[in-house]
Amino acid sequence: MSTPTWITILVWVVAALTMINAGIYVAFSTFVLPALRTLPASDAVRTMQRINDKAPRSAFMVPFIGSALGGAAVIVAALVVRPEGIWWSIGGAVAALAAFILTASVNVPLNNALAASDATAPEAWRRFDRPWAASNHLRGLISIVGTVALSIGAA
Repeated sequence: MSTPTWITILVWVVAALTMINAGIYVAFSTFVLPALRTLPASDAVRTMQRINDKAPRSAFMVPFIGSALGGAAVIVAALVVRPEGIWWSIGGAVAALAAFILTASVNVPLNNALAASDATAPEAWRRFDRPWAASNHLRGLISIVGTVALSIGAA
């Protein structure tokens, strides 16, 4: 069976949302975190605490939640409709979900721990920076791979 138009549109939407996430993660990895590392630890902690306070109430949540929900919808649609050539789309959708799960299981707990930290304690930044950055690099890479796979699947 050929892929129904609505599934193709869904895959393109999820690809776009996942691409936006990838851009955000790569931006953090390439210039936000390096800039924070030039600050005294207490200033870096305070700045990241403010960012983490604003992020869940920002437009970022649209692509973040949308890519995960859309990815789940792509997987369900693929399993129910079973169109030909949907494997790239399924792989990309799994990647979109994986980036969401990685964020929820690694980055958010680190954000919460940083929020509860004393900003004047330099060890707060040391405990946060490297693990958060590693997870952010990984979710950026996963999102890039997901975007490419979804785009191939939709084409």
